[in-house]
Amino acid sequence: MAHAVSSRNEQDQVVAVRRRWWSGWPRWAPYAAAAWSLVHGLAGLYWALGGAGYPFGSVPEDRSTGSVLEPSPAAVLSPVIAALGFAGAVIPYDVTRVAWFFGYPMGITDAFLEDMQSTPGMLGIGLGLAIASTVGGVLTHGLIARWGEVWPRWVPFKAGRPVALATAIVPALLVAVVLIPGGLQMIRGGDQPFGWGTNYPAMLWVPWGVALGIATLGYYLRRRGTCGHCARG
Repeated sequence: MAHAVSSRNEQDQVVAVRRRWWSGWPRWAPYAAAAWSLVHGLAGLYWALGGAGYPFGSVPEDRSTGSVLEPSPAAVLSPVIAALGFAGAVIPYDVTRVAWFFGYPMGITDAFLEDMQSTPGMLGIGLGLAIASTVGGVLTHGLIARWGEVWPRWVPFKAGRPVALATAIVPALLVAVVLIPGGLQMIRGGDQPFGWGTNYPAMLWVPWGVALGIATLGYYLRRRGTCGHCARG
């Protein structure tokens, strides 16, 4: 009898754990979505830089997947995949800061939002960082896109001219150097009592910074011309 009661209690505990895991989906779903977006961004960057395994090229009829993306050139579609993927990874940080600015405690406690609202300029700084993060995500795309090599038509006095290497490389490297240690600091901070929105979204700065550095290196190698030492382009 005692054994039956014990087994019953163990089963109830297992069911309770499973329910707790599923009931917490609003908490972990944003991280899963951001991680999934980041994987796609890295894959798009890899293919844009000439990596193997691009899945949407021309294939024989009997091997076609029926995707609307087939057949699409890697040089055209890969930068789009990279841009959308990295945007999805960066968005959690941007969205939370914008929400706080407009009075919504996304990922934080009400008390913490009230503390920030009572601190002059704090929410404004967060909004500025969110805007800068979004712009940075767009500019990251320029390292693997055509408009990152030639100024677009709508840019005054520069339209159609080549973009100087330093104009793209110097800011990208500076941002990458700032992102990586900033993200590592957030990871070391771990869980915060004020909610996941305080530091979890910024943890994605680490892979973003690494990807930005890789894209910058690829941009330089693609545009440097013939090397004076090895005579390779």
